[in-house]
Amino acid sequence: MFAVFAIFVLCLMSVSGSAPPVCEKLVHPLSQLDPHYFEGGWALVAGSLNHQPSMEALRLRDSITMYFSNSSDASNLSYTQINRFGDQCQDLR
Repeated sequence: MFAVFAIFVLCLMSVSGSAPPVCEKLVHPLSQLDPHYFEGGWALVAGSLNHQPSMEALRLRDSITMYFSNSSDASNLSYTQINRFGDQCQDLR
């Protein structure tokens, strides 16, 4: 019985060593990001709000998609947000 327990503990030790690094170490600001890297559609995965009416509106949405595109001026970036509520869409520019 002791041998089975010892093998079980050894298996757990090998699995515990393969844990991924802490997320805070992976997420960091980029110092010089070229705006053209934002171009295209992005799905909002997570957000944080501190305004109660906005939090209620966010809960009602099925999904949020954001679109970024460059204008003729390289320093300007166009942003469009599409909010989906069931079969309804709300376009924010």
